This record gives sequence, structure tokens and C-alpha cells, in this order.
Amino acid sequence: MLKYLYSNDTFTNFLTKCGLGEIALILKGYCFCYLLPQGVSIYLYKNVTILIQGNPAIKHAIKMTIKELLQKTS
Repeated sequence: MLKYLYSNDTFTNFLTKCGLGEIALILKGYCFCYLLPQGVSIYLYKNVTILIQGNPAIKHAIKMTIKELLQKTS
């Protein structure tokens, strides 16, 4: 499970650094939802958990990209 241990305000910039293309942010009461052009949704919950949903092949590649950048920034 991926965790984002930084301010929620910086998550959009973090995703941009991952090189994921244009990101549409939808605010929900319990989380931030980011829609990617690849047909994948990334959810950042208030408990700092990251959930990625969508096409399994693309989802895995995005998860690995996010995980790698999280390791570099920690």
C-alpha cells in the first residue's frame, strides 16, 4: 500500500513530477480524486493512503512510477 506522508497540497505537484500527463482534480468529501488521461484514477485519502484504479497494466506502471519517486523523496 502506498502512503503519501507529505501535505495534501503538494500531491498534485508530486503527480506532475511523475510525468503522468494532464491531471484533473475532483474533490470528494473523504479524499482527493485525480483523473489521468490514461483512464486511471488516483485517490489520496485523508489517512495518507494512495489508491490507484483503472486498467490493470497501466495501473501497475503508474504505481511503480509513484513508488519510485516516493522512495527518492523520502
